[in-house]
Amino acid sequence: MIYNFQITVPANTAITVPVEQDLKLTHGVVHKLDINFPPGCVGLVGIGIFNAIHQVWPTNPEEMFLADDETISFREHYELITDPYILTARLYNLDDTFEHTITVRIGILPVTILSPWLLPYSEQLQAVLGAY
Repeated sequence: MIYNFQITVPANTAITVPVEQDLKLTHGVVHKLDINFPPGCVGLVGIGIFNAIHQVWPTNPEEMFLADDETISFREHYELITDPYILTARLYNLDDTFEHTITVRIGILPVTILSPWLLPYSEQLQAVLGAY
């Protein structure tokens, strides 16, 4: 499954009061993340993705992703196995003239494919015997 989120950040959105967008997902493992910055962002738009109050990406909490006319893309293995399956994008925009729309794409696969060791033993056994 690939989720797609378009997040528009108004001009003059301060780092201290970012735009927040809930990314409603499903049970599984995040295996791919793409963040697209359109031309014109010139390092003025930043994004961090959080699970509750914990910053997940980028991993170092004092930083945010910044780019211009670029897609930041990477493989990941982040488990979403307890409800709610919601991450939160926090974005700022230091551009004093233009709003910018950032695209976030998140790929999720079932736990049975990417993390079968997280399943109860009975379900692991069923998977081995072909019951899935």
